[in-house]
Amino acid sequence: MTQWLSAEGPALLDVRVNRMELVMPPKIKAGQVASTTLFGIKAVLDGRVREVVSLLRDNFLR
Repeated sequence: MTQWLSAEGPALLDVRVNRMELVMPPKIKAGQVASTTLFGIKAVLDGRVREVVSLLRDNFLR
């Protein structure tokens, strides 16, 4: 991290993140909430309940 911050020019930082982590903008729009809700409904109907629980736990229940 120190080398990355002290780089004189452009530099890449490779960081592992949770693949279910949502990028949260400063202002959340209704369409974004609707899209997340629609994903959750489709995932549950497709039998991917664990994926939805993971999404909720990692992004909304901190």
